[in-house]
Amino acid sequence: MVCKVKLKIILLFVLCGVMSLSTLANNVGYSDEVVSQNKLWLYQINVQIDALDFDLSYEFEKDVIEQVSIAYLAVSRHFYVELDEMRYLDFNIRLIEDYTRFINIQKQEVGRVISRTGYYSLDNGQITVLKTRSNAETFRTLKHETCHRVLHQNTNNRALWLNEGIAENCEFAQYDYVKGKVVINPNNVNHNYVETMLNKDKLIPLKKLLNWTGLEQQFAENSILNQVQSGEFIYYLLKSPESSYWFSDLLQQEGGYLDMQQAQILDRLIALQVEFEQWVKY
Repeated sequence: MVCKVKLKIILLFVLCGVMSLSTLANNVGYSDEVVSQNKLWLYQINVQIDALDFDLSYEFEKDVIEQVSIAYLAVSRHFYVELDEMRYLDFNIRLIEDYTRFINIQKQEVGRVISRTGYYSLDNGQITVLKTRSNAETFRTLKHETCHRVLHQNTNNRALWLNEGIAENCEFAQYDYVKGKVVINPNNVNHNYVETMLNKDKLIPLKKLLNWTGLEQQFAENSILNQVQSGEFIYYLLKSPESSYWFSDLLQQEGGYLDMQQAQILDRLIALQVEFEQWVKY
């Protein structure tokens, strides 16, 4: 067994509103204040990586740090979560290559298998990810669980559909070097799945989907469809200028908990149901 623990301090530079990941990678390990001719504000993230059963290469370590940084910024840039109180945030990441060991550890810690790829512990804030043969798949899981870490640090009082939906979108967050910012790319696999469910008349009505609020519901219902459809619904809201304002208010003021007894909310959901299904089809 090979066990390596690495401690890194990352400085995310915001120069005139643009983050430079190349600068980030070159400054891994520095924790002192950086002075530039441009006015900047920096976020300092402490990332601890524990590889339980494989050699952690320097290149892979840098990639892990970069993906954590992208997910961290995506939450702020795209999901209206204020990070001012989280400028200094710890990420404890455990990577496991052996699938059987990953499952056994999960059973010991959680009491059951809740994920085949990764999970975030509310108790100690640890992120555990299965390192697969596909780095792309591994990093999608890492960004998903990193998102849970950031959202949990921000507030634990957020509906499950909102938590999982945002995390689904964070999986496809990338740094666009042309635009100079973090972007959320579409998840074509999830979109096709939701479209298939719509064509089979199995799509979850929004009134029911947005009642997916607590952890006790996570395993009692079709959690895969709930999670995937939540992600696609949130992606739709972000792409619709009018709906994005509603989503922003919902996220900041209500935490995703809706009073289904209010006629105004029900009318809004009925309209959104039609608009969302049209978007899924076309």
